[in-house]
Amino acid sequence: MTRTPTNPDFGDPPTAASWAQSEERIEAFEHAWREGLRPNIDEFVRGEGSEQESLLGELIHVDLEFRLKAGVDARV
Repeated sequence: MTRTPTNPDFGDPPTAASWAQSEERIEAFEHAWREGLRPNIDEFVRGEGSEQESLLGELIHVDLEFRLKAGVDARV
């Protein structure tokens, strides 16, 4: 589910090394959802600036997807 962000609103894209770390956090977040834990996004957001914004955007997308699949009310 993870992908390198391309949204121009995020500013400069993160470096390959920082994005690799972000992918690990996203995968851990997805895993927590699959285990039925309903993880808190705040616990997975790290970094600064565009790196943090990119990670947050991806986590929000993943969270929304899992909430909708689970039938959980979700507000955008």
